[in-house]
Amino acid sequence: AQAEHKLKLLNLLVDTIPEALVSCDSEGRLSQFNEISRAWHGVDIRQCEPELLSYYFDLYEEDGQSVLPFERIPLIRAYKGECISRQVICIRAKGQAPRWVSCSGAQLKNDKGQVLGASILMNDISEEKQLTMMKNEFISTVSHELRTPITAIIGSLELLSNNVCGPLPDKAIAMLKIANQNSKKLQFLVNDLLDMEKLSAGKMDFNMLSCDLRQECEKAVSDNQPFADKFKIQICLLSHQSYILLLDSSRLQQVLSNFLSNAIKFSTTGAQIFLSYRELNGNIRIQVEDKGQGIPLHFHEKIFDRFTQVDSSNTRKGFGTGLGLAISKAIVESMGGNIGFSSVPDQGSIFYCDFEMPSM
Repeated sequence: AQAEHKLKLLNLLVDTIPEALVSCDSEGRLSQFNEISRAWHGVDIRQCEPELLSYYFDLYEEDGQSVLPFERIPLIRAYKGECISRQVICIRAKGQAPRWVSCSGAQLKNDKGQVLGASILMNDISEEKQLTMMKNEFISTVSHELRTPITAIIGSLELLSNNVCGPLPDKAIAMLKIANQNSKKLQFLVNDLLDMEKLSAGKMDFNMLSCDLRQECEKAVSDNQPFADKFKIQICLLSHQSYILLLDSSRLQQVLSNFLSNAIKFSTTGAQIFLSYRELNGNIRIQVEDKGQGIPLHFHEKIFDRFTQVDSSNTRKGFGTGLGLAISKAIVESMGGNIGFSSVPDQGSIFYCDFEMPSM
């Protein structure tokens, strides 16, 4: 009777938790499924036969379309020893609108290290997710609508600058140059937005071929040195050994250009920037190092977020969209690599990407 009373008390306490909670015991059997969880799923899983669960609800990946495999269910992952942090899934319960939830949890152990089970907390982020989807749809529509007229404007401005319609006064040429520069900045923004859309939707094509890393880095230096020359900055290639990696050359160049242009923006006039690569823990690490102002500590966790730029009076403003590093992260991960950085304020930064060494 005392044990039954404790169990009822525990269930009452669990039902007061403002998040959905799901737990299992050491044998993997569901032990807790609080009131919010029952409401979100439309059924108490503990009282339902497994073959009937799909009648009440289905689980999907974050995209809301791909069925969530059994081994990807957060509680299953936690029970097997994974630490789950903000895994987003979609619950589609019968008679309810799709619900996106952020899941976090881990194994439960006693002080002797014995596994007692696992527990997952879920937070409803449906409103945030729907707002993000609306924002992305709006950005996508605007970007597609802007691409054609911007291209036409740039073409017309270049024709006028080349005196196709006859010679123009010097003042008019100067104004055309300014208009052309700003139109190209707007074109870069639109292209970045479209790239971000493709990457988010998994629709960007990757042409994975054998690439000589030495040649790729030499090309990155030659392509970006003209921009660096404007600020009397020298890009130095420190590595010259040939490594053959399976990558998309044009996408790798996009990543390296983002790394280099950021280093240029945060370096002082007359400085040097260093591009290098080396073997590290079974991978090839490609990195760009500068000795500039570095990244403030409070900004580190947001560095790869969309539309984020370090606010600094020393930064060369007017270049970039705040999407470069977010796009770089998505590209590197899509090619099977990892991206990261280290930075010390007033001492400089290193941005790098790691790719698996080719098998011999």
